[in-house]
Formats: sequence, C-alpha cells, structure tokens
Amino acid sequence: MEITSMIPEVGNALYANKINSSLHGIADSNDIEKRQIADNILKHGNTFEAITFLLPNGNMYMKNLINVN
Repeated sequence: MEITSMIPEVGNALYANKINSSLHGIADSNDIEKRQIADNILKHGNTFEAITFLLPNGNMYMKNLINVN
C-alpha cells in the first residue's frame, strides 16, 4: 500500500467536482486510472474486499469492490 500511495494517479482527485451524493462518489466512468489501480490491488491480493478513496474532508471519492464472478 505504501508503494501504491506514491503513484501520481493515486494521490490526486481530479474528478472531485463530479462527486454525486446518490452515487456516494464519482461515476464508474470517471478516474479510470485510479479504478484500474484499485482493481489490480483487489485482484492480486487476498486481504481486501474493497478499496475506498476518501477526500481530506472525509467525503467519499470512489469505492471499488472485489468482483466475485
């Protein structure tokens, strides 16, 4: 997780202005790079069921859940 936090795409919230309270964050079509990183963490690790990105004010930016197909 420490190494992942150093990836530039993880350290920004470029779509914060697109947060939708009914979605509890941004739409699935926003911030694809960050979603791909979260999906890779979930796919290659057995520790997490979800990856959540919060803004400094505590608002949810996005949440990716493990895909159980």
